[in-house]
Amino acid sequence: ILKGISLLSPTTFVFENIQWFSRENLSAVEAVIESVSDSVRGLVATGRPGDDGSPPDFPDGGGHFKERTIFLEGLPRESIPSFVHQTAGISPGGDLVDFLWSRAGGVPLFLQQALFYLRDLNVLREDEEFLTLAVPPHRIDGSARDFFHRRIALMGDEVEETITGASILGREFHVDLLDDVLDRSLSV
Repeated sequence: ILKGISLLSPTTFVFENIQWFSRENLSAVEAVIESVSDSVRGLVATGRPGDDGSPPDFPDGGGHFKERTIFLEGLPRESIPSFVHQTAGISPGGDLVDFLWSRAGGVPLFLQQALFYLRDLNVLREDEEFLTLAVPPHRIDGSARDFFHRRIALMGDEVEETITGASILGREFHVDLLDDVLDRSLSV
C-alpha cells in the first residue's frame, strides 16, 4: 500500500518520537525505507536525544536520502504559564507549573497531553484566578510517555486500536483505509 501511494503522488513519511521505537519498530521502518526509497520524496524522523546527549537510533537511509539533523529548542520554563493559559483558558498556579516542567519539559505536545491527563484524573482544581493541583504532586506518578498510554487506556480498546492504526498510517489516510486495517467500520 505504501509503495503504491508514494508512486501516485509526492509523499513524505514522518516517524515521530523515534526515541521510543523498539528494535522491531526500527526494523519495520527500515523495511518501509527500503520499499519506498525510489518513489518517496521525503522522510522526516523526530526524536529526543538520550540523557547522555546521543541521538536516538534510526535506520540508515542506505544513501537513498540526504540526511540532515536539526536541533530544536523546547519552550523555556517561563513560557509554561502562557501555554497553559492558552490551552486551558486559565493561568496555572506555581505547583502546576513545577509539575508540568518536571514531567513534560518544554515539549508543547507533552504539556498539552499532561494537562489533559490531569483533567481526566480529576486532580486539577480551578478557582477564580488559577488552575492548581488538587493533590500533592508526588501522588501523581508517571512520565509524559506514561500519560499518553494511560489516556489511551482510559478511552477503551476500540479507541486504542484506532489510535494505533492511525499512528501507523498517518493523518493523510482516509477512514475507509483505517477500516480495512482494523477490520471494523469506524465510519459514522
